[in-house]
Amino acid sequence: NITLSVFYSGGLVGVMLWVFLYAMTLFSAWKFREDRWVIVFSATVVFGLVAGMTEGGGFLSRPKEHWLLIWLPIALLAAAVQRAKMRL
Repeated sequence: NITLSVFYSGGLVGVMLWVFLYAMTLFSAWKFREDRWVIVFSATVVFGLVAGMTEGGGFLSRPKEHWLLIWLPIALLAAAVQRAKMRL
């Protein structure tokens, strides 16, 4: 579980930042939910979150899975939200 791994590595502060990262990401996705790209990429963020719950504990030792499950979907969603903001 990646979240438990973050808790083990970063402690309570680390897991709170981790939860805040996902909360703000999904809040911005909810705010711009009328854009179809935001919906598509928010689904990938949710998929990465759920898939991270089934991963092993060494998320820093396997950077390929780490990037594909967490950071790439968040970056794509951030780009889609930025695009949705520009269209308003």
